[in-house]
Amino acid sequence: ALHPAVSCRSCRRCLEGRQDLCRQYRIRGEGMDGGCREVVVVRPFNAYGPGSHVGGRAGEAIPRWIAQATGGVPLSIHGDGQQTRDYTFVTDIARGIVDAALSDAMVGTGPVNLCSGVERSAMSVARDVAEAVGADAHGAAPIGPRLCEPRPCDLRRQVGCAARAAVLLGWSPSVDWFA
Repeated sequence: ALHPAVSCRSCRRCLEGRQDLCRQYRIRGEGMDGGCREVVVVRPFNAYGPGSHVGGRAGEAIPRWIAQATGGVPLSIHGDGQQTRDYTFVTDIARGIVDAALSDAMVGTGPVNLCSGVERSAMSVARDVAEAVGADAHGAAPIGPRLCEPRPCDLRRQVGCAARAAVLLGWSPSVDWFA
């Protein structure tokens, strides 16, 4: 069943496709030689950190806001800024993926979330970024957020629970937000 927050047809088709793919590979996938391969499924939540991309429509919020803040441009937030996400540092996500891939306990158990379990609004994250960046390259004070048109089909809330990852993998995020 689809999440009730997904109302847009194109988002529904995309989500349905992902759900079908997960069902097909849920417990075991067929190998090229006809044998079965063990499969584990992880669900990473909003990774941030080195290697994040800024450009295009799919550019990630945090690196885009860093680029805007360092350039003295207002930080653009789509919608009212109250939509939330669960941000997890990329090294924690990478460690969780490796832990899951090496774990016999994960095989056939279904997905685990790799997340912080902490819900942060876009507005609060943008303000944290502006404060962390401080003055721009020209010495000007940080520029606050600017609200833009909402993105179609944007989820209002997204927060995960990493309890299964903790039990099955002994995993929890080690990088604190802006520590």
